[in-house]
Amino acid sequence: YDFIRIAKINNEIVKIKNSNYYKYRLMKLNEIISENSTDKNIYELGCGWGLNLFSLSNNFNSLTGFDISQNAILAGQQITKHFNILNINFRNIDLTNSNHLGWNELNNKTIFTYHSLEQLKHYINDVIQNIINSKVKRVIHFEPTVELYKLRSLKDLASYTYIKRRDYLNNLITILESFEKQNKLKILKKERTFFSPQPRYDSTLIVWEPC
Repeated sequence: YDFIRIAKINNEIVKIKNSNYYKYRLMKLNEIISENSTDKNIYELGCGWGLNLFSLSNNFNSLTGFDISQNAILAGQQITKHFNILNINFRNIDLTNSNHLGWNELNNKTIFTYHSLEQLKHYINDVIQNIINSKVKRVIHFEPTVELYKLRSLKDLASYTYIKRRDYLNNLITILESFEKQNKLKILKKERTFFSPQPRYDSTLIVWEPC
């Protein structure tokens, strides 16, 4: 059933068909990744069962998703097999474990995260260090950190309150800037995306490279 949902698009609260919102989301996701990387082989950390990977499968040569959940990986593999999708692969990784073998596959790769770090607020320093140590080429984050919110805006205040009550991510830019001061990475972009499937809780886009 293609229900009508309340979503945020261009920072406006709108009524939109669910299918139309996710078409818009796919367009924006593909547009932003393509604007910030020339790679046609992309890696996602915290991919779940592969929603983003399947959405992007027609736009990239290959996509590889990493997740800690074996059930999510199995679900993704079964979907690729059922629909004979040949350019998507799934791997296991623990983002908080620096010794996990999954990190070995990310050398010189472009990776992205999409709301997969939101519950890792208290581990985010270690996660960023692990990403740096894996020697990736570039990182593109779509994460709901609050540091660019303007609390005089009622929409931003509602999102801030929602995130704070759940103890979700609110320190990603702060941590990245601390690593930048240590010359461990260079932040290339940080800006709001202003789209979300609900009125609150949109992403911040942050692009960076290890030094």
